[in-house]
Amino acid sequence: MTFAALFVPAPLPDDRDGDALAAALLALAPHVALGEEDEQGRLYWLDARGLPARRLAASAVDVARTLGCQDARGGVARSAVVAGIAARHGRATVTTVRRGAEGRYLAPHALSVLAHAPGWSPKLAAALADVGVDTLGDLATLGADAVEVRFGGEGAALRRLARGEDARRIFSPLRRPLPDASLEWLDYEVRDAARLLFVANSLLERVCEELRSWGEAARSMTLRLPLAGGGAVERRVRGARATADRATWIRLLRAELERLALPDGARGIALRVDSVHELDTPQGDLFDHGFQSAAAAESTIARLADDEMGVAVRLASSAHPLPERRLRWRALEFREVTAAVRGAGVPDGRPGPSVDGPATPPAARATLALRLLPAPRPVVVTTARRRGDAMPVRYRERLADGARAPRGLPLVEIHAAAGPDRVRAGDEDGVPVSREYWTCLTDEALVLLFRNGRTEEEWYLQGWWD
Repeated sequence: MTFAALFVPAPLPDDRDGDALAAALLALAPHVALGEEDEQGRLYWLDARGLPARRLAASAVDVARTLGCQDARGGVARSAVVAGIAARHGRATVTTVRRGAEGRYLAPHALSVLAHAPGWSPKLAAALADVGVDTLGDLATLGADAVEVRFGGEGAALRRLARGEDARRIFSPLRRPLPDASLEWLDYEVRDAARLLFVANSLLERVCEELRSWGEAARSMTLRLPLAGGGAVERRVRGARATADRATWIRLLRAELERLALPDGARGIALRVDSVHELDTPQGDLFDHGFQSAAAAESTIARLADDEMGVAVRLASSAHPLPERRLRWRALEFREVTAAVRGAGVPDGRPGPSVDGPATPPAARATLALRLLPAPRPVVVTTARRRGDAMPVRYRERLADGARAPRGLPLVEIHAAAGPDRVRAGDEDGVPVSREYWTCLTDEALVLLFRNGRTEEEWYLQGWWD
């Protein structure tokens, strides 16, 4: 990158309405940045990318002199620090430092010319002067290791600037415009959006070819249809995964066009890529049968997601106090589905990442699994007072009002009960829940009963362990 700088010495022209010089420089360069300003003057940076830098700097000097800055000077170099010093301390109208000659140009200058450079400090300059380093050439000839050991990271950074090595980017990199394609007509109108699929296919060929040439894939596109009466209809088309495959995008566009009702006749069609990603090309083993079929599996899952026929989910565990809310089905992003297909996902049967809190660590998992009923089942519990609490001693299923108990209705005896574990939750969503849980040992299983903390008469069977 070539840097062009303009230095305007003090006194600066009176400008009450703003920086008129910067506004005038914008007519020459697409971007202008204001550099350091002190009692000596003001420095401007001009974006010379794609422009003749020396001619741009000369034109900037002419504009500055037209506005009354007669002593304005320009500097051009491949390094930002060199271009700034050439503009500030050069004797010519425009000082150009050729590539490779930065060190020779900077060598005779005193260290003070770097006073506006990043990393400069008077304390460091005094320390360098104490060992006889007075010019940039003296500092540049010192060894990098010796400077870093003696003067630290600041000294090493200043040495690089003295050699003309400056990694600064005054202007951010220009973003490449994303691929787009369009076609318009004036002699007729199209009122059935589905008839535009043939034209969309042709435009997609150009868009996908440009994506592949850059090694990229599109995640979403915008379909725009200009209308004959003015305005346009825009629809965003998004795929389950980033791809540059034309067959995938034409399938998505067909589905969008078939359900699109136009309020007026269309006189054109345009496609614009909204976001791109790098092509995903993982390294794998060709002799691994799972890797060989991964691409086909990914394409199948992506097609199901694109057609809204299904979504991949996984159980996610949490630390929620209520058992029925500790596990939830979480919709997976396509990258997670891809990782699982390629064998890098979570093994089957193991909970995924946490939703409401950290998952139970593997070392703390019990050997018994809690099996929850689809909904807590009401039960009738007989209790006995133990240590001030009503401990369950037996239970049976609760019947509906008016129903008679059938002969042989099981009455489950409880041999031992641990509890109560009092739990309160739901305050965050405005539906507070208060429960008392009892873990009960019966002849058949280890069951989990709970009592509603607000109405002590209501008991429920939550599930059992096996």
